Amino acid sequence: MAEQEAWQLEGNAAQIYEEQKVPSLFRPLAEITLRHVDLDKGDHVIDLACGTGIMGRLAAKIVGSSGSVVGVDLNSGMIEAAKQYSMVDGVNMEWHQGDVTALPFPDASFDVAFCQQGLQFFPDKLAALKEIRRVLKPGGPVNMTVWSDLNPYNAAVAGALTQYVSAQVAAGSTAPFEFRDLVVIKKPLIAAGFHDITTEPLIVERLLGPAEKSIPTELAGVPYANDVAKLDTPTRMALFKYISDALEQYRVADGFVIPQDTNLIRAVA
Repeated sequence: MAEQEAWQLEGNAAQIYEEQKVPSLFRPLAEITLRHVDLDKGDHVIDLACGTGIMGRLAAKIVGSSGSVVGVDLNSGMIEAAKQYSMVDGVNMEWHQGDVTALPFPDASFDVAFCQQGLQFFPDKLAALKEIRRVLKPGGPVNMTVWSDLNPYNAAVAGALTQYVSAQVAAGSTAPFEFRDLVVIKKPLIAAGFHDITTEPLIVERLLGPAEKSIPTELAGVPYANDVAKLDTPTRMALFKYISDALEQYRVADGFVIPQDTNLIRAVA
């Protein structure tokens, strides 16, 4: 199975992603990213690996009616959810199910590109970056975030999976954090023709509600959810408790606040 296919979510995972992961993590990440990049009214934006579209939806409020935002994701369920949630937000956007290595747009179609936590999952990163550069206008920036060090929450999950599921599943759960060497990340950007590459560390606070609700819900919307669901009830409860106990120092009155480091990578086409 291809790397990107292995991380495609199924079933009601798109709804879980929007209702749990977007408010707890991906909206705060999108907000802090937008505070660190240049985006103007009238800009034409493309959001790659858009998920349910939170980055695009926030960007649309900045570019306004004179601009445009297009979201692209490989997962058709995410695109259908993005269409639904963007209508709720009252934002006029386009959504396309497709592969980032074969974008259905003419050359130089966009002023700005975003890719929030997607680059690490592209099997052919160089081909994807070449295609992103193709659809950007000359001088247009691409703004990408990739996780840096393994954060306390995912470290706790990996420990719990090791103990109650398998070391193999645990190793797979940390895959989103393996593509973090900035020297390695810059190489395909340079090879794709980007220049003026800069990196900036950001810290986003991951917000989780009470453990008894948030941890099971978080684990229901991940690629290894079936491995957790197959456990008998006592073992599954022990796994949840392991994670909750490991996060004790991050507990607040209504759940947990967990710091999560990311790298903001910017480059110019």
